[in-house]
Amino acid sequence: MPLTLNNDLKNLKIGDYVWCKYTATTSRQLGIFSDFATKTDEEVAGQLIPATSSDTSNGYFRFICVDKDHLGRWKLIADRNIQHSISWDTLNSEGMTNTGREVNLNLNNYKFTIRLLTGGVSSSDTDNEWTRYIVNSTLNGAISTQGDNNVWNWQNIYSWTSTVNTYGSNRRTVRGYPSVSYSNYTTSDWLNYNIGFRPVLLIESLYTPTVKYLFEDNGEVKK
Repeated sequence: MPLTLNNDLKNLKIGDYVWCKYTATTSRQLGIFSDFATKTDEEVAGQLIPATSSDTSNGYFRFICVDKDHLGRWKLIADRNIQHSISWDTLNSEGMTNTGREVNLNLNNYKFTIRLLTGGVSSSDTDNEWTRYIVNSTLNGAISTQGDNNVWNWQNIYSWTSTVNTYGSNRRTVRGYPSVSYSNYTTSDWLNYNIGFRPVLLIESLYTPTVKYLFEDNGEVKK
């Protein structure tokens, strides 16, 4: 069962994906998310952000549905780094670390928050999102090989995580590059083409369900 395109957010499941556009007109600065859950595979063909990323991205990537968080929000992870040569400090100043920042994706009745993955405080720390979803998950059988680079595009580029590494208070854990499970660290101000921004998207439904009550009135059932 392969990954499945699903633009109907009310019926998401693990292993589904949606396309999203990301445009960064200025190197080293955060870009803008748009065209979320509006496109088909055919419509984005030839317009993808490269697997090796870009410092001034202007293209599409997949948000892949991996789980729900403790608040019941769907959690989707980008299938690639959508921008390189942007520092952790810049992402942090834009609210993209820890709890994340709310973004407008022009869909009513939903609240969207974007942040970084957690990555483990050291190479022996496996209790983190990168290990749980990218290294070890088959997404309920939607992919045949755990950590498949054809799905997650981790080869030859690290991904920033939100995690402070035990090596030092100014060191941040980065994941990927030589292997899917590899863990390394660098300073939070580091700028390089081989470290990128891979966002996590949290989707909270704001729909209010319609509740109807039935009662009996002189033998007649009424709403």
